[in-house]
Amino acid sequence: MTHETLDQSRPQPPARDDILARAAAYRWFHRIRLYGDYETPGIDNTPEKLQVLDLLGLPKNMTGKRVLDIGAWDGFFSFECERRGAEVVALDHVQSTDTGFHIAAQALDSKVTWTVANIYHLSPEELGRFDIVLCLGVIYHLRHVLLGLDRVRSIMAEGADLFVETAAIDNHAQLDGGHFGSFAQACLGANSTPLLQLYPEKELGGDPTNFFAPNHSGLRGLLKAAEFDVVNSLSGPGPLPSRALAHARATVNPEIAFYRDRDSAVLERRNYFTEQVE
Repeated sequence: MTHETLDQSRPQPPARDDILARAAAYRWFHRIRLYGDYETPGIDNTPEKLQVLDLLGLPKNMTGKRVLDIGAWDGFFSFECERRGAEVVALDHVQSTDTGFHIAAQALDSKVTWTVANIYHLSPEELGRFDIVLCLGVIYHLRHVLLGLDRVRSIMAEGADLFVETAAIDNHAQLDGGHFGSFAQACLGANSTPLLQLYPEKELGGDPTNFFAPNHSGLRGLLKAAEFDVVNSLSGPGPLPSRALAHARATVNPEIAFYRDRDSAVLERRNYFTEQVE
């Protein structure tokens, strides 16, 4: 696990023209307003996603809060939480220079700390605990979904808030013949039953890192199994028809805690993945 803090001691920040030139050369995922007259041309509908998160209860004032943004990538949500007053750690599995984060951070004069880590390796000993955790666009990339959520729960104190966003199958399930449509078309009553769909190859978006997508009930069930109470959740909100989002609160359930502790999963590294994360 490594941590990066951009050098705040430099006498002169990079010139706007230099930042804009580097921004123009990068393929953005997030749409981030770097200047009043310039927003990065990201392919993600990031501002609309923020509106849904606000609807679910993302605090407008985060003064005094410690926030972890898991899967931060270009950093839109990290910078937004910083703007709302939080101390923010942005976390992803690559260096910040592999994303647009370092460009945006310089333009915004941000003090967000970048950390290179894998969700399965989160620990309170390394990172401390957080008041708010964002886990957006992450869990459907996990082969071990509950293990990932268990690790997230480990760095949250009781009462801390988690915001999750994921691909969902209520309106976008793979049906017979390989086409996508409403899951209720394939199985009546499916939307009220906690379910996940497996993509063993590249069925979802041609992306081999997409493994599981839950329905709305499945997302709520996963959170409960990882010792969260769901405060609010939505599936297929207007701008995000193929997604589900939830606001959950870390809780302590003695029965669930017993079985979570009993099932202490350890992943064996077999050297197929050669990149080492300290």
